[in-house]
Amino acid sequence: MAFEKELPEWKATGIKPPSTKRNEGWKPSEKPPADWLNWHQNKTYEALKELQEKAAEASEVEGLDADLTGHIAQTNNVHGSTSAPTANRIIQRDAAGRAQVAAPSVAADIARKDTVDAVQANLDTAVTASPAATPLNLGYGLQVVNVPHHTPYNLFNIAGRTLINLLGRDGNFEAVANSTYFGGTATIDATRKAYGTNSIKIVKTAVNTIVQPLANKSIYPAIGDCFICIAEIYNENISTQLFIQQMLNGVTTTPKYVTAMSGFVTQVTGRFVPFISAFKIETVTTPGTSNFLARVNADGTSGHNINIDGFRIFRITQAEFDALGASVTEVEATQIAARYPYVDDMQAIRAPYVIKSGENLLPPFSEWTAYLITDKQEVESAYTLRYTKTTVAGYSSYLTNVPAVEGQSYNFSMTIDVKSIVVGTGVGVYYVVTFVDKYGVVVGTMSNAATNKFTSAGVYNIGINAVSPTNTTTIQVSLLIYDGTTAAVVFSNPMLNLGSTALPFKPNADDHLFFPDVKLASNVDGTITDTLGHWDGKYFKQARFKTMDLDGSLAWSHSPVTITGSKRVEYSNGLAGAPNQTMIKYDGKVLKVDSAVLSADTFIVAGGTTYVVIPNVDSGWGQGYSPLAAEISAYFYGWKMYNGADSNVPYTSGTKVWIRQLPRSSGNIDGTDYNVIVTPTNPPTGTTYKPYKLQYQLAQSTLEEIAVEGDITLHAGLNQIEVGNGMIVRESGAIQGNAANYYINGTGGSKLKYRVLKFLSAYKDGKIDKTWRWDSTYIDLIGNGYLITPDVGDNLMASYTTTYLALDQYSLTSNVQSIQGDYPSNLKTVVDMAVAYLADVTARVGVLENTKAQKVQPQWIAPTLLNGWVAYDPTGVTPIPGYRLNPLNRVTMKGVIKSGAFAVNTFICILPYKPKETKSVMLVSYSPWTVTTALISTNGELYIQGGNLNNVAVYLDNVTYELD
Repeated sequence: MAFEKELPEWKATGIKPPSTKRNEGWKPSEKPPADWLNWHQNKTYEALKELQEKAAEASEVEGLDADLTGHIAQTNNVHGSTSAPTANRIIQRDAAGRAQVAAPSVAADIARKDTVDAVQANLDTAVTASPAATPLNLGYGLQVVNVPHHTPYNLFNIAGRTLINLLGRDGNFEAVANSTYFGGTATIDATRKAYGTNSIKIVKTAVNTIVQPLANKSIYPAIGDCFICIAEIYNENISTQLFIQQMLNGVTTTPKYVTAMSGFVTQVTGRFVPFISAFKIETVTTPGTSNFLARVNADGTSGHNINIDGFRIFRITQAEFDALGASVTEVEATQIAARYPYVDDMQAIRAPYVIKSGENLLPPFSEWTAYLITDKQEVESAYTLRYTKTTVAGYSSYLTNVPAVEGQSYNFSMTIDVKSIVVGTGVGVYYVVTFVDKYGVVVGTMSNAATNKFTSAGVYNIGINAVSPTNTTTIQVSLLIYDGTTAAVVFSNPMLNLGSTALPFKPNADDHLFFPDVKLASNVDGTITDTLGHWDGKYFKQARFKTMDLDGSLAWSHSPVTITGSKRVEYSNGLAGAPNQTMIKYDGKVLKVDSAVLSADTFIVAGGTTYVVIPNVDSGWGQGYSPLAAEISAYFYGWKMYNGADSNVPYTSGTKVWIRQLPRSSGNIDGTDYNVIVTPTNPPTGTTYKPYKLQYQLAQSTLEEIAVEGDITLHAGLNQIEVGNGMIVRESGAIQGNAANYYINGTGGSKLKYRVLKFLSAYKDGKIDKTWRWDSTYIDLIGNGYLITPDVGDNLMASYTTTYLALDQYSLTSNVQSIQGDYPSNLKTVVDMAVAYLADVTARVGVLENTKAQKVQPQWIAPTLLNGWVAYDPTGVTPIPGYRLNPLNRVTMKGVIKSGAFAVNTFICILPYKPKETKSVMLVSYSPWTVTTALISTNGELYIQGGNLNNVAVYLDNVTYELD
């Protein structure tokens, strides 16, 4: 409806009154100015006019109200809405109250019924279904595997493998005399080596240089035999040709140069690299006479150099020969060499292990190595290190090395809290993360040189990642305060994890599975093997082979046959025959199986007897001489007989004198190592002689339960796993001490049985002891260092054991080829496995408890003390000296003795429990307290070795050793 009243039109704009007048208003009798009244009337007019122009008619409002009411009542296609999953349209419920959306693609999207159903189906499957386990087989070395959930790993098979190096031990090149050299001068090199303590360095004196095994290592093949030949070569500057070639006598072959004859040499200078050739025998002119051998050929400039180590020749199958490539890359050559590692003579798999690293690959700070640390440093907690450097000169660092694989993404994170710093002439506080190859050469870096240094106080949260370059074997993390800088710093929560994303900090939690003292053998082609398996919660070995030492303890006799230049000896073993026989001589030579056994270095196991033909040049027996049984035993203990004038002249008559076989040096002791008049009944003291070794297949396999340590659980996501062998578990031994520190594996009396590659843990009275720190300084005698602690307190009498990885794998074991295993595929099977495992463990613990309750503890036996030693009881309650053998096959002693002779090599007593090899133990003496080494000989003799003992009071409680 329209407005009816006329507007009071007034167009004179006037002047707006001041705010004071507008606030106080008109006063009585006041006459306002005309412009003020004009302004007021004009504004009133304009306001009314605007109101009339903009106000809506009632009909219009009523129409809008009707439209709004209709819109509210509408239920279909409002603003283009739809119940179908249509892009850029409003969602509308259909007649059944439903609506649809497209499939979700990111976390915040709406979940559909099929999404929820899939989750429910997975949940149902996880808690109700029992799918087959997911296979997860592991290979030798380091690898990364990805699993979808936390789960136990079920290892169910390891197959045995025996490698027989047809060059025996000569290819280890510990002596120049182990090969023949043409066109070059050979010397021992203790600096560059791939195995043992030496390699051979060859300086070329001609264009063509050859390193050739000794003639007694010649191979007498049959048609169709295949061989792989590998040598580790450090090429310093040869650039023409470097390869392994064949030397043939009445034999033809098909050669395969796995590493190229020429092109390969130019890309592998400056480090040991495997050079590989393979040969298949095509024709043999005279079987048993025609022979084959491989040798290293180096063509180039006179005066150039190479080092050679780890030369081996293995017999392989036709399939293995066919699988080898030609002119392979260095990476491929390294992989092949790992499948056929260097071994001394004959080695089966021994002491295999699996280690699964935790999500954090870094150990706690107590296991890092400190270099040039000065001033105050304190490991406040496992992963917090506080270091205050107030000495300006010198730099200080903490570092650790962890295994790594090439081509894998790694992420490093930590917090560095610089409390105070004076940079001075240095560069501040910094960290370095590098990728290192097996030779210790840096092949890449993760940390950025521009951002890894800190020169001012503050809290810095580090987060970096990188992919490891080719040839990476180790990641090294170093934390440093540089020379010229003083600072107070707290390093905390260092973490190295797999993948490109930083994970929340966690302490390292490795899992391991060790099989101590397990040996797994096979025949040459690997078709028949010992196997290690797992069922009913226990591990078992199915043994199909037996390996034994042929030493002087066997009942040897002389066979009544005449062989020119040799003697045949025998002993009864009760074996009618033995398939897959292999015998290794004391010098590593592989003897020939020969049913006639009428030629030197042949043998046979048949008719209940083992026969061996010994060359007279080895035994020292003259052609017409018939050795006595004791003299044959002496030979198998490592002795050679001669006529008393010249050890190279075989004995026929006169005075019988003995010299040890190996090694012979100017340090030998007259009357102990040579010029021995009485026929020896034991191996020479301190010798490296190794007895003959026999491996043969059993007529019937046997099943035996084996002891294991640990178990493996995989975490969800990426897992780094190491598979290897040669793990020495809880080896007992003495500790060695002085006023400042105590040592395990020191160069004195605490040396372990094998040289050490790396330590894993130390134990005191069976419990892990974290007070020991690993100093990894390499020393030829002991390997990669020793364990050290500043004080053992009142625990000198404790029993200390050590778990470590042996350095010289080649003299101990061949490599595990693969491990077969699996893991539960869902949650239900994980729980089922855990419940079954718990039941198995409960049953086994019950058996152990019952067995222990029923078992009678062995009684202590008083030893017969020698050389003036007597029992000592200063307190009236000290146990009298005694010894016993416990159910775990360990000999222990107790008590205190005094007053005896204490010079080096003095006998204390003789025990009836005789180890197969000399054992090192520890003696503690009082007034003053001293620690020295004693030895248990293979005759059970306990005698003093160290020189710092006194005879006021000597404690026997640390005399403990295992019988082999």
